[in-house]
Amino acid sequence: MKLRRAMAVAAATAVLRQRFDAADRRNRPGPAESPSSNTTGNVSGTLAETGSSSAVPMFALAGGAAVVLGAGAMFVVRRRRNGDAAA
Repeated sequence: MKLRRAMAVAAATAVLRQRFDAADRRNRPGPAESPSSNTTGNVSGTLAETGSSSAVPMFALAGGAAVVLGAGAMFVVRRRRNGDAAA
């Protein structure tokens, strides 16, 4: 039984190797061509806007304010709890 399995695996491996070798030969690039003298072309118009929008600083400010308010609330709550335990 082990011999049959080993032979089947070897046959399957050989078939796959042949298929991959054939695919590799088809996908090889051909000889490189020399570029033309004008590689920049004619450029017109403007580039796409890829920077941040104008709303980002406002969101950052709101997020920072939320963090500061949260830290202040935690400070007040912890201080009150410690003050009540000492009394």
